[in-house]
Amino acid sequence: MTMQNNSFDSSFDPSVRFDEQAFGVFGVDGLDPRMEAIRAHVWPPFEQYAGAISAHVQEALGLSAPLFVHVAKHARRSVYAPESTWVAVGGDKRGYKKYPHFQIGINDEYVFVALACIDNPLHEAEIAHAFAGFRALPSGLVLIPSHLEKAYVPAESVDRGQFFSRVASVKKAEFMLGSVAEQGSAQLSTASGTWEWMRAVVDELLPWYELAMSFYEE
Repeated sequence: MTMQNNSFDSSFDPSVRFDEQAFGVFGVDGLDPRMEAIRAHVWPPFEQYAGAISAHVQEALGLSAPLFVHVAKHARRSVYAPESTWVAVGGDKRGYKKYPHFQIGINDEYVFVALACIDNPLHEAEIAHAFAGFRALPSGLVLIPSHLEKAYVPAESVDRGQFFSRVASVKKAEFMLGSVAEQGSAQLSTASGTWEWMRAVVDELLPWYELAMSFYEE
């Protein structure tokens, strides 16, 4: 699913959030039943918050159009149900993998919002070298070394230069820099509270996003 959000209403549907049903989809057995549950209980909050991020970044950076929103459909899967799912904000109308992008994701433990460089995007080495010499990693955020795993580490505990040097030199290396909210946490208790949390994280990441996207400018 790909869409552009041409308007942004700051009022959120209070019933659309990452609740017990959203986390419960990962307990549904079978690919097709789990995907049906994901579409019913995860896609609505994905669309609500990803659309909000798209419009917010457009306004904050003075962009001519909102960012594209791509909801993961897991279309290549034929047997195994996904253990996590996500929505990407950024890229172009065809997709997001070539670009650094914002991402909202969920697994059976937490929701995250992050700036993601995964799947070997264009200019990944240049971005990693630039990040290594940029500013200190934002305190309070986390680094997720692999989008296929749940593990994360506090950003302030990471040797920035060493970490991004590895990303630049190892082809399959990747990272997501952002924040996690565990199931049942205060950040997820209300729709508006979830947006306040996500917006604050995105604002913290905007300088990093701008730096990364500077390598794509013609």
